[in-house]
Amino acid sequence: ANFVTSFYVSPANLRLNVKVNSVVYEGEGLKIYANITYPNGTPVKYGMFTATVLPTSLNYEQLIIGALAGIPLQYNSTLREWVGIYKVPSIFYGSIFQGSSVYSLAGPWNVIVSGVSWNGYNLYSTPASFSFVNVMPYTFINNIIVSSKSLDSPLLSKINSTTYMLSNVKANNITVEGINVILDNVIANT
Repeated sequence: ANFVTSFYVSPANLRLNVKVNSVVYEGEGLKIYANITYPNGTPVKYGMFTATVLPTSLNYEQLIIGALAGIPLQYNSTLREWVGIYKVPSIFYGSIFQGSSVYSLAGPWNVIVSGVSWNGYNLYSTPASFSFVNVMPYTFINNIIVSSKSLDSPLLSKINSTTYMLSNVKANNITVEGINVILDNVIANT
């Protein structure tokens, strides 16, 4: 029996420059901006590109994590960049990291972009082109209302029969209604 296979050799690799915020909180949306160009500097407008966001300690699993939880990027002609949004895992939303604690999700993460242009130019990030983001050990919630109705929240722990503790939270607004709450390791604007 004869077996035949074929493959395509790309004429050159694409160039990549990725911008992300250097600090993000668990549960927050991480905006990814990827400037992808051909070797001659013209922008790549068509193709399929994916961003993989993962803890640096799991870089060796980037292909598996990318297949399970890769973020498809869309070309924005106004910005002339490929754009995507990744919801950073938290105790409320874990994706493939479901069940992980606040501290196990915190720390250095990488953003790795790969894909191919419509005409066969490949893009595969090397460690030198990984973008770095620091995930802080706080659960981000835009607005929190703490009342007798929210006592079963995983963010609250019971201190005694009349007092609760809210820990490791980043919020724009926290409202406490009718109960005693100790704020521990909390960042809040209001």
